[in-house]
Amino acid sequence: MSKRTTIVLAVLNAALLGFILLYEQGTLSTSDVARRSGQVLRRFVRERVDHVELIRDEDAPIVFDRERTEDDELGDSLGTWTLTAPVESAADDDAVDSLLSALEWLDARRTLEGVADEDRARMGLDEPRFVVRFRVMDEEVALRIGGEAPTGDGVYAAVDGEDRAYVVGTDFVESIDHDVDHFRDKDLFAGFYGTDARQITLGGGVPELRFERDGVWRVRAPVRGWADASKVDRLLRGLRDLRATRFLDERPDDLGPYGLDTPWRALTVTRAEGETATLLVGEPCGEHADERYARAATDEDGEGPVVCVRASDVQMLELDPESVRATSLLTLGDDAIERVEVGALTLRRGETTWELQVGEGEPSPADDAAIAAWLGALRDARVRRFEPVDGEPGHGLGSPTATVTFHRSDDDQTLVLHLGEVDADGAWVRRGDEEALTLYDAAVADALRPTPLRFRARQLVSLEPGDARSLGIEAGSAAGIEAGGLTERATRGEGGTWTLEAPSSMEADRVVVRDIARRLATLAAERFVAEAPAAEHGLRSPSRVVTARFEPAEEGGEPTDLRLAFGAETVEGTYARLDEGPVFIASAELVDAVERSLASLDALTVPIEDLTSIRLERGPEQTELTRDGTTWQLAGGGTPNPDRTRALLDRLSTLRASRVLTHGAQDASLASPPLRVVATRRDGSTVSLSFGPEITQDGEALVPARRDGVPVTYGFRPELLESILDFAP
Repeated sequence: MSKRTTIVLAVLNAALLGFILLYEQGTLSTSDVARRSGQVLRRFVRERVDHVELIRDEDAPIVFDRERTEDDELGDSLGTWTLTAPVESAADDDAVDSLLSALEWLDARRTLEGVADEDRARMGLDEPRFVVRFRVMDEEVALRIGGEAPTGDGVYAAVDGEDRAYVVGTDFVESIDHDVDHFRDKDLFAGFYGTDARQITLGGGVPELRFERDGVWRVRAPVRGWADASKVDRLLRGLRDLRATRFLDERPDDLGPYGLDTPWRALTVTRAEGETATLLVGEPCGEHADERYARAATDEDGEGPVVCVRASDVQMLELDPESVRATSLLTLGDDAIERVEVGALTLRRGETTWELQVGEGEPSPADDAAIAAWLGALRDARVRRFEPVDGEPGHGLGSPTATVTFHRSDDDQTLVLHLGEVDADGAWVRRGDEEALTLYDAAVADALRPTPLRFRARQLVSLEPGDARSLGIEAGSAAGIEAGGLTERATRGEGGTWTLEAPSSMEADRVVVRDIARRLATLAAERFVAEAPAAEHGLRSPSRVVTARFEPAEEGGEPTDLRLAFGAETVEGTYARLDEGPVFIASAELVDAVERSLASLDALTVPIEDLTSIRLERGPEQTELTRDGTTWQLAGGGTPNPDRTRALLDRLSTLRASRVLTHGAQDASLASPPLRVVATRRDGSTVSLSFGPEITQDGEALVPARRDGVPVTYGFRPELLESILDFAP
């Protein structure tokens, strides 16, 4: 084969391939049809259908056309369906989607082959109840729906050009048996958004109410002031969501019959670009008393048809001019605020948290919760009275005593609150350049004059609890530390064991010490009270002082010394002060923790593994148990009750006191105790425990107890000692 022949064949192949591709662009492929086998409309490939006609009896055809843009062709969008006859309108997406789905998945309950002309006439297919025509690519297909099958299992259907008929379900008829209104887009203002609205006018059968926006919404008539943004948003949202319940007159010559020539309400919204949307609402809609006549108009679409809308959907148009002004002191949400300035105080939103700066000082972390609570309090404050501004503002607002400036996150204009006179009537405030003065409760004055302390971060200490090296607790009398009280001091050894050094030398309670160390290392104020203590705080003669030293484990780390003083109690907790810092409220849990003694509460525990005997002395009466291998026997012979013996041994080995009663000399009640327990070890040494008569302390019943050689008297709850105090062999 010559080179020239090869070139000619290649050109012919390319031309043939181009023809095939061009042809298939305008026709259905065999694979498209194959995928539809088993369906009545085998050529209904949904994504390729671009034209549908629905004909019901004598009604004018309802025509849908799909519009595709270049972007739709390139992307995943299938385009937009519109109604083109008998009216031109946007189509209801849900209604059209339902129709297309019914056509796409139409299946036959029975298939009748070889249908003759007389059969078609008998089936009602010559004069069908419905005809659905659709265009797929360049191909036209028509579906006819005839009468009911005598078997009662459906209705007859046929596709033009086929010699067969089908029986299909009556549910298909229900899905297509709709008038044109069903397929129309019910949204009266589809595509009109009020996010950039700049003016709203509401009139009709009421005095004109006018809103304008320049950073904030303002009422301009018939009253003046800041507008309630929620009510403005409700107007805009109501307009955007308004839907027709029925369509009445496409191009009315006379609006009078509908009450739209002198409407009940007339709403006009003007956007920043000058585009307008107008809604007229008239009389109740004929026999439908819960609906009203309405007509919508936009610059883009012109005047729409007269429709009916639900009366409940236009209730937002019933506005009392006296209720449309904003009553909240602060009209911004937390997220809309970037920075707040109050005199020399600045609050600034950081990447994750708020920062506090005073004057030219360095920024420090602020308490997010405190800022949120403050903003919430400003937002919750409500106007008690409005007074119009006429010339120079009165009530001290010509020279305000405090000014709070809120800088917005969206770079819109700032929001400024000015505080004027504060008297028995309340606090006078002017919100920015509002054309009205507002009166609030007097408590608002304190909120508009916050101190840095209000926003200070409540976290006072951030250390590692494991770095604690020493703890001291100085407990005073009712007159305070200076009157003389008990001092406890514990230190941590190299092995991590805590030892009590004062007032006695003994093991410290590891549970109590670790709990106090953890609370001090993560100390946080419940609330700050004052920069410096006052007499009512009780900190000049504190009831308790806790000292601690934390030394980082890493080499070169600087130690941290803490001094925490506790003062008078308050309903919220206890006044406290860390070093020379501000006065704050300490939590009840912290106070309870530091009121416990550092002495070990396990000092009376008796390990039983090395014991050879246990003697219980009740005055002249004695009961002695001796170990015989792994069992216990009575010293005088016999076997003690095993359950009571086991309970006695278990309790002795797990004794943990409820509290420390006293340090130092033994209490007189324990000189001749009602019960004394003497345990002897294998090496001959003994452990002696004395249990005194029951007492009451702070409303709690306790049994005092002491161990020989330990200078501490402990208190136990009586029920904890039952297996010891009531032991009988």
